[in-house]
Amino acid sequence: MRLAAATLLAVSFAAPAFAAEIAVPSKIDTVAVHPRAATITRTLDAELKAGASTLVLKNIPAGVDVSSIRVEGTGENVKVLSSDFRTVPSEDRPLNPEQAKQIEALQREIARIEGEIEQATTLKTMVGRYAEAKPGDMKSEQQSFDVTQWRAAWDAVDERLKSIDQRLRASEAELEQKQEELARLEDAAPGGVPEGPQHEILVELEAASAARAYLRVSYQVQGASWRPAYEARLSTGKQPKLVLERRAIVTQTTGEDWSGVSLSVHTADTYGRTSAPDILAWRAGILDESDRYRAKVSARDQAFGGSLGEMQRAAPMAAPAEPEQADKPITAVSAEILNTGYTTSFVIPGRVSVTADGTQKTLLISKQDETPKLQIETAPAIAPTAYVQAAFNLTGETPLFPGQVALYRDGTLMGREKIGLTAPGDEVELGFGQDDRVRVEHVPVKTLEEGPRLLSDRRTETRSFKTIVTNFHDTPVSVRVMNRIPFSEQDKVEVTEIEATPKPTARNFKDVRGALAWDFDLQPNGKQDLTLAYSVSWPDDARVNYQDVTN
Repeated sequence: MRLAAATLLAVSFAAPAFAAEIAVPSKIDTVAVHPRAATITRTLDAELKAGASTLVLKNIPAGVDVSSIRVEGTGENVKVLSSDFRTVPSEDRPLNPEQAKQIEALQREIARIEGEIEQATTLKTMVGRYAEAKPGDMKSEQQSFDVTQWRAAWDAVDERLKSIDQRLRASEAELEQKQEELARLEDAAPGGVPEGPQHEILVELEAASAARAYLRVSYQVQGASWRPAYEARLSTGKQPKLVLERRAIVTQTTGEDWSGVSLSVHTADTYGRTSAPDILAWRAGILDESDRYRAKVSARDQAFGGSLGEMQRAAPMAAPAEPEQADKPITAVSAEILNTGYTTSFVIPGRVSVTADGTQKTLLISKQDETPKLQIETAPAIAPTAYVQAAFNLTGETPLFPGQVALYRDGTLMGREKIGLTAPGDEVELGFGQDDRVRVEHVPVKTLEEGPRLLSDRRTETRSFKTIVTNFHDTPVSVRVMNRIPFSEQDKVEVTEIEATPKPTARNFKDVRGALAWDFDLQPNGKQDLTLAYSVSWPDDARVNYQDVTN
């Protein structure tokens, strides 16, 4: 029979207990990790007497969201009355008499040695002052010393300083030894340094008769997170293959280890916005001089905050280590994927342990085979190098969420890159490093700047380039060459395309103004020449500059 009032919608703080408190052991059974929090579920069972009972769950993390505490379970004629969250001071366990005696003796020894060091330091200072005294500062009888007496005095000072230094070194070494002994005793003592306040959950139950109750207590806690990561393993050859592995990287510093738990990760952000922000009226006006400085400071702060946020979102993630190969392949078990109308959950198979020290735990979610189309890509004006590019349409029903991909080509880690949110059916493009068997040459053919001519007050710059691509593979390859010509947003600057041969496959490629692309196939030892020429003109009394823009 399920407990009556099993799910609590409100939690009170430190309410007075109406029954004797019973400390019951509990264990973490399931953990649901969100991008910035985790929901912990503990299980426990207890024998109840007739009437009211208060069960106490100890060692609860401090960061519990009290309003998230829920209690449910089963028990014959058992009701849940309330649940509380409270903080109690830590209890120092008393030392045994022998430990206390040893610690007290060491503390006395340390105090004695510190006193000796202080006395020796004072004496050394006094002797040093005497040695630094000038003859004019001395009394008349001291000034009357002859040379022999002064030599004896300095020898005496030197011997005294050496003796004091020896005492100081011996005392300091003894002090260090005693302090280490005291530290070891204090660490081994049951009292030790107080661990700070403890946190507990109290569950108030009422049983009509003696019964056994089985409870599940859940709560949400901060200090836990997960992020998606991927491995893309490309096998080249006559029939290229690509295996895409989804992974979850989980970290937590909640204050309690998760040992042997059933773990799932969820895309729902429980600490994010729950609705779209309100749109406020946006007024435009002319700033007077007194407002301009404040406007500049505000704009600078906004720009800094935005860039900082981008850096945090783009923080690189560590790629999971490549497992060692065994003689017989080990079959990995994939997670159960649950797609709801708005979020996705991944239930990791088996039991998982995650320590509370912030160590990253990498968990396999799934593997899927994709059929890639390979192409050699190059942007010779920027880098005359050929790169292997694999494109495929995402299969399955689950999107790819933003994260970093570790890229393997024929078993070799080639690098990493980020991907954005990708829906099933959308095209995914991944780069798998340089292709040393395709040579790319980019040669400037002509660069000419001409001044004003008759009946014209404009200057003109003409540029012409040739790109040569050669295939040294023993199989045909598909190639894409990307280049660009400038574009102008000003009437005074005119850009003219003079030549683009062969004809480009695409203009304004990928919606980038001035970008051109050529797609073609190259047979083994085949070669393709491409020519691109353009001119830029502007008024003679002006200067033109070229700037990369994001479009």
